Amino acid sequence: MKTDAKIINTKNAGRRASALRLLSCAAALCLLLQAACVDLVERTASIGNYTIAFDPQGGLMDSVAMSAAYGSAVILPDAFLDGYSLAGWYPEDIYSSNRYGVPGGGYTVYGDVTMYARWSKNLEPGDSTINGIPVILVEVASFIMGSPESEEGRYFDETQRRVTLTKSYWMSKYPVTNFQYGKAVPAGEENWPVTRVIWEEARAFAESKGGRLPTEAEWEFAARGGVKSQGYLYSGSDTVDDVAWYINNFWNGDTSPFAYSGQSVGQKQPNELGIHDMSGNVFEWCSDWYGFHTGDPVTDPTGPETGLQGRITRGGAWTQPARDARVADRAHSDPGIADYNQGFRILFPME
Repeated sequence: MKTDAKIINTKNAGRRASALRLLSCAAALCLLLQAACVDLVERTASIGNYTIAFDPQGGLMDSVAMSAAYGSAVILPDAFLDGYSLAGWYPEDIYSSNRYGVPGGGYTVYGDVTMYARWSKNLEPGDSTINGIPVILVEVASFIMGSPESEEGRYFDETQRRVTLTKSYWMSKYPVTNFQYGKAVPAGEENWPVTRVIWEEARAFAESKGGRLPTEAEWEFAARGGVKSQGYLYSGSDTVDDVAWYINNFWNGDTSPFAYSGQSVGQKQPNELGIHDMSGNVFEWCSDWYGFHTGDPVTDPTGPETGLQGRITRGGAWTQPARDARVADRAHSDPGIADYNQGFRILFPME
């Protein structure tokens, strides 16, 4: 009996030892979990609230910063700039097309960040639009294209001729802008005319919007003010500074990016039809090949079938003298060259 008792006592002792070891392991595990929880709390506390700062780029807003915890969602604020709408909040990288979000949209916080506003120009009261492009109706008629030999600043290739246009059309109110084209540009340049676009790219974009590039004759008729023309030297005035950005009122020799892009559209007064920037700012592609005109009358001319001196560009540019901003001035460019002072506008035929 004593032997059996010893065996039982030995078993009980073993069980007690096992239980103690389990308790010890459980206690150690609890201590590890407690330490992990404390570490997580401390790490979370060290993260704290991150700062989301906003640069409205000339606009106004109620607050230019907010704070929020890691992983939380915030609602992006709105900002206000007279004559413009906030297109969204973007990174500091001026050429980034990535957008953090739009006013009223959500953003998940993962760290400190500064967001920059990008603006798009508002439509004016009464504006008509086609596929997002503000347009002006151009009712057609016959007109004298070119310039008289007595016109100051005239070039030799501006031979006058009577042109009859038979189909009215819509002309874009402004040159196509960076924003409309979807081009990533520094903040504040969204409404500058898009430049560095070759002729084929301009043609393709116009067609993607349901339009086309204007012929040279259609362009000049619209620039002259159409059926409302007052016979001005420039598009909308005999005073170039009223209607055009050109070398004397724009470029000062600065070599910064600002000096090589143009000016926001619509700042100068419009012509008789209400179209802006047909004199100065940027040259504008037309559909025609360049060629010399005879004095013979023509109807709906489309230019020569081919050409060795490039496609027609019209209107002058900020890099050019006032004489190149005249409505009769003709220029041309290699269609494969994407120049820094060259853009385009869109014509929409009337169905």
